[in-house]
Amino acid sequence: MGQVVHFSNWNCDDFSRPAFIKGRLVCNGSGQVRKVSARDDIGDGATVYSNDNGNFIIKVPSDRPIYLSIEGYQNDMPITNLTVNQTLDMGTIEMCGGGGINTGQFSYNGITRQGIVTHGLTGIGGSDCTDYYQTGITYVSGSITETPIVVGIPTSSSGTFQVINYEENIGNCGALIAQFTDGNNTPFVSSSGTVTKTGARSMTFSINFYDLSNNSNTITVTGSCSY
Repeated sequence: MGQVVHFSNWNCDDFSRPAFIKGRLVCNGSGQVRKVSARDDIGDGATVYSNDNGNFIIKVPSDRPIYLSIEGYQNDMPITNLTVNQTLDMGTIEMCGGGGINTGQFSYNGITRQGIVTHGLTGIGGSDCTDYYQTGITYVSGSITETPIVVGIPTSSSGTFQVINYEENIGNCGALIAQFTDGNNTPFVSSSGTVTKTGARSMTFSINFYDLSNNSNTITVTGSCSY
């Protein structure tokens, strides 16, 4: 794509478990050359520039929260739950004239959150799983991060699909499964639920989760988003 690394103070150890974030920056359909920066909680990071067509890709560590900034558009967009060798596709980002990054919402235990939607190839299942995508909604407030992630969303424009048990199907490429991390960093995984497609790239969901460390601790998360 022709990007040039402008700055990086992550070292080789940081990239022992790499992931990648890519997208295309446009203004009224025309590619935009902009600075795109990623950092972690302690301020280490890297910067690239999008090319003449607006395409960028930036290499980041997968083992920590990442905050993505786009020159003239948005600062410190939180991205969490990356997996090793995952390429997270932010899609086409309209820099002017409306559009932009999608937001979605989710609710659990009487709490409603709104967050930034990310969509891209998942690293779940390893290299044997291709064309296997995940969509997440990330809510951040101070030190609190909450993220439901749905993996294996069907590509159809309509229909209701059954979410299945995460632990029993983690190696099943294409399985419709889900994860959730609450504000206490408690890892939950799906037991059952449904995803209803409301368009080719939109959905609603109602998913039952259980705590990986305490199976009796269960929650139901509902939500909707476009991606």
